Amino acid sequence: MMKKHSILGRNGQVWEGLSFLPAGLISMSKAVSRLSLIVFLALLVVPVGAHAAPELARAAIRLADKGIAATATGDYARAQRLLEEALVADPSNARTIASLGVLHQKRGNMGIARKYYISALTVDPANIVALGRLGQMEAGMGKMDDAKDKLRRLQAICPTCAETTALKSSIDAPASKTP
Repeated sequence: MMKKHSILGRNGQVWEGLSFLPAGLISMSKAVSRLSLIVFLALLVVPVGAHAAPELARAAIRLADKGIAATATGDYARAQRLLEEALVADPSNARTIASLGVLHQKRGNMGIARKYYISALTVDPANIVALGRLGQMEAGMGKMDDAKDKLRRLQAICPTCAETTALKSSIDAPASKTP
């Protein structure tokens, strides 16, 4: 029996009829929490470029700041909860999306991290964290043309940023020494 699903969107809109989602989606990975599913669904129903109401955007920034700080201190469970809450509040915030990528990369979930970086770049093609981190991952996988493309983009945006310097070092380092 198929259940009718509803999602409450911004401005009180209710999105219904999401019963097309396969039943296995919820259990697709042990690494994906229930809140991650909510984040995924929020990204589905919010058009790219849509912006949260100013109050939600400010709350999302505060949550993201706390999540980034928790990531820096190694409190990954708290960081994930805060960053996912921030993303639900404002799904169009590329900084939050990239920060979730950083969190998953630090946890060793490279595939998930890569997806978050790509999503962040979809929202904001000039996001330096996503460009730098994704470029470093590509360099580590031997995808030097892709990594060099990210480096060119970073150099055009911010030639002196730490992300640019780190990516350049990853590209210049022998493949065996790339983390």
